[in-house]
Amino acid sequence: MRGVRATAVVAMSSAVLVSACGADGEGAAGVYRTNGCSACHGADRTGGALGPALMWSAGDTVELADGSTVEIDAAYVEQAIVDPSAEIVAGWDDTMPAASLSDAEVDLLVDYLLAEP
Repeated sequence: MRGVRATAVVAMSSAVLVSACGADGEGAAGVYRTNGCSACHGADRTGGALGPALMWSAGDTVELADGSTVEIDAAYVEQAIVDPSAEIVAGWDDTMPAASLSDAEVDLLVDYLLAEP
């Protein structure tokens, strides 16, 4: 019985690790790539035809569609991932789908997107 439990714990730990690191095991960059972020925002986060660039740093500001501005911080980035229609970047429409990510994956992406390019 002990071996079965240990095997289950190892399997669960492996699943959590793959989830947190992305399917390809490359950490936040893997989460970014395997969840389709790069398809719209560019592999190097410089933007694309369907999504704005994600090359800002913490403390930068971005203009929103309603004309207001918001400071880029962890809370803004997390909300943009979890509830992308809450605040739309000026010049873009509301086409980003809500991501189906674990809390660990969201945390990885927030850190990745706030890291200096």
